[in-house]
Amino acid sequence: MDNFHSKSINQALIDTNSSKDGLSSVQASERKVVNNQDEHIKRNSIAFKFIEQFADLMIIILLIAAAVSIAIGIINRTAGEIADGCIILAIVIMNAVFGV
Repeated sequence: MDNFHSKSINQALIDTNSSKDGLSSVQASERKVVNNQDEHIKRNSIAFKFIEQFADLMIIILLIAAAVSIAIGIINRTAGEIADGCIILAIVIMNAVFGV
């Protein structure tokens, strides 16, 4: 971040690509478009970070293990296997939430 308080007025205007009269309407609309794009990226970044947590190899292995455990529990009709799979899924989801 620049220390505009320690710069001359002319130097601050040059650094911000502005003038003493302010921004032209074209410059203002261009900057508004850039800021809106940045806000759009920021809004999506939390969801992107959450999904990105599942790209790790160990997480993928745990998801497969949870799916296999739940499938075996359904086939054998054992609640223990289903509970184990659900616990693995809960841990993976908590890891993703904390990782964001």
